[in-house]
Amino acid sequence: MANILIVEDEKNRSDPFENLLKANRHRVYWTDASSVALGFLKLGTPDGGTIDLLVLDLWVILRFPDGPSLEEEGFHLLSAIREDQSLATLPVIGWTFFLDDQDHQLEAMFQEGGGNAFFRHPIDHDEFLRTVAELLAWAKQEEQE
Repeated sequence: MANILIVEDEKNRSDPFENLLKANRHRVYWTDASSVALGFLKLGTPDGGTIDLLVLDLWVILRFPDGPSLEEEGFHLLSAIREDQSLATLPVIGWTFFLDDQDHQLEAMFQEGGGNAFFRHPIDHDEFLRTVAELLAWAKQEEQE
C-alpha cells in the first residue's frame, strides 16, 4: 500500500483515479492547491506518512501567489518538486484531460521537466495501475541506493 497524492483542480476528474487506486489498496489524498501539495510532499500526510507517488493534472489551475500563466500550470509544481533534493526520486505521473495536437509537445515538456509517466484521458486502467506499481518499485529501489 502506498500514499498517493492527486493534484487536480476539478474533483470529479480525480474521482476515477482515486477509486481505482483505493480499490488497489492505496491511500489517496487529493488537493487542488499547489501549496497544499507541497505541504503534503515536504511535511507528510496527516497520519505521519510520506507521499510515495504524485498524480498531477498538467492543466490544473495551481494556486501560486504569483499566478502562473496557463501554459505553465502543472509545470510549476513539477519544477518545484524536482528542484528539491528531498523529493528527487518522487515518481510523478502527469496527465491531461484535453486531447489535441499539442499533447505530444506537452508530454515531451513533462518528461524533460522530470516527469516519469504521462497519460491522456481516457486512461487505460490496467496500464495506469501497472505504471503505478512500476514507479513505486523504482522509487523504493532508488531510495535504497
